[in-house]
Amino acid sequence: MEVQMINSVKTALDVLIAKEKIKTPVKLDVNKGSDVGDGFISKNYVVSIKGNDDKTLSLFVKYLPEEISGVFKTIFVKAFQTERRFYEEIYPEFTKFQLNKKINDPFNNIPEYYKTKVNNGDAPLIIMENLKCLNYVLRDVKTPIDDSHLRISIKAYARYHAISYALKDQDFETFKRLSEDLGDFFSDSFETVGLQTMLISSVNQFIDSLDPVLDKIILGRCNNLLDRLSGVIKNNREKVDEYAVISQGDCRSNNLMFLYNDQNQPIDVKLIDWQCIRYNSPLLDFSYFFYTLSTKETLDKIQTYLNFYYESLCERIIELGSDPKKLFPREVFIDHWRKFAPFGLALSFCVIKLQLFEKDEVPDFFEKQEFDTDSLTHVNKNHKDYIDRVKVIMQHFIDNNLI
Repeated sequence: MEVQMINSVKTALDVLIAKEKIKTPVKLDVNKGSDVGDGFISKNYVVSIKGNDDKTLSLFVKYLPEEISGVFKTIFVKAFQTERRFYEEIYPEFTKFQLNKKINDPFNNIPEYYKTKVNNGDAPLIIMENLKCLNYVLRDVKTPIDDSHLRISIKAYARYHAISYALKDQDFETFKRLSEDLGDFFSDSFETVGLQTMLISSVNQFIDSLDPVLDKIILGRCNNLLDRLSGVIKNNREKVDEYAVISQGDCRSNNLMFLYNDQNQPIDVKLIDWQCIRYNSPLLDFSYFFYTLSTKETLDKIQTYLNFYYESLCERIIELGSDPKKLFPREVFIDHWRKFAPFGLALSFCVIKLQLFEKDEVPDFFEKQEFDTDSLTHVNKNHKDYIDRVKVIMQHFIDNNLI
């Protein structure tokens, strides 16, 4: 079935074709992109462009539907503006800084971005390379994470965060310009986009599922749990200190694509969503990523992964010409983990539920023009698996006195 493009995407592609000097006439092959639920504030196309000279481009186009209106449009337009700011302003400065330092293996774990002029009246959009054509794929989020996927992802985050520390140390004015006025999508829109609704129902469902005898210890730590977790999400801005970085912000598994070798081991990773970047602790990224996909086995090795992250971070900060002991001392790093780990717990209640949705349970926000409360709060088909996973995480937080 032919897929019809919205006008703003057609216009942007025409500009891109001219900019890339693709010889006309061109052949356009347009298909629907990712499935419902893979992205919650955009729709997308996969576009193949082939010129009369056989020059080709394989693109992934994220866009906000033109019919979106009201408060949701305001929030989502800002998210697109944030992502464009990352690709057009922040990342180029980060890249220049790394090049000046002659880093042999720089952080480049993002897709190639194609800048196109977007008129004020057009729907927001982002055009990037189609990573699937380069054999990058999403990991099955229902499959337990393993050590190799954790390490390659943690290392990428550490190298990304290291740029902020070194740039702030060596060129504070540039870093200040890049980081000022960054919002916090989760804190700013906690109630509006349905996250609060989902957190309330998820926490209540979890508590209701606990056995008064078998789960007595966990139940004992659930007093005011909802209020505490809500506060963790809403009050992140208040915790910004001198150790803050420009973080990715939205670190769920759907926002990482992996490249594999012939032995099916991950050899590279790309971080594909930058709409929620924020200025705050790097441990918000680590905690979000780690706790929303960990298993009992990986949780039991938390100190191993914390050490791996910190050592990777320090190694890259040194390579960039700064002193990690001054910029992010280990005792401060551990304090940040304890302070920001509950953010990962809070998002686990929501993100793991979304990860375990079956295809027919995934809410389609754009179809109804509002967040479907029933879709976000119902007891899903994999409810037992969900409760089991969250219970393991809660026990981890209790054992480590994190909550």
